[in-house]
Amino acid sequence: IPNDNLAYGKPVRASLSLPGEPPSNAVDDNSATQWGAGASPVQWIEVDLQGTYSISEIRLQVAQYPNGNTVHRVQVRSSSDGAYTTIHEFNGPTQDNEWLVFIPEEPLANIVQIRIQTISSPSWVAWKEIQVFGASQ
Repeated sequence: IPNDNLAYGKPVRASLSLPGEPPSNAVDDNSATQWGAGASPVQWIEVDLQGTYSISEIRLQVAQYPNGNTVHRVQVRSSSDGAYTTIHEFNGPTQDNEWLVFIPEEPLANIVQIRIQTISSPSWVAWKEIQVFGASQ
């Protein structure tokens, strides 16, 4: 099935993960599954897009209990050996199942990897879905 989500089924790594909640659960387009670090922040998850893309939108579905204030940094890497750059920070109250959406003013060029780093949260770090939209370059 064609899928517009560039992150769908792509290789994904994380700082930690619970045995039943692997990082791949965050890119399976199934909100019933999640990646869970099984630990408090700071934690991260990163998606290798397996190509170079111009990114127009990043959507994150929150997995969190209890609800409360969180800080999540959206970071991108434009070459496989380059450093991550923080392009956006979500900072405020979040709750389970909520979608956090970042749309840059201009599409982000030449992106090969995306990392979501959770700096602060009242719960263990987890995500239900990571969705990335854009065009091949």
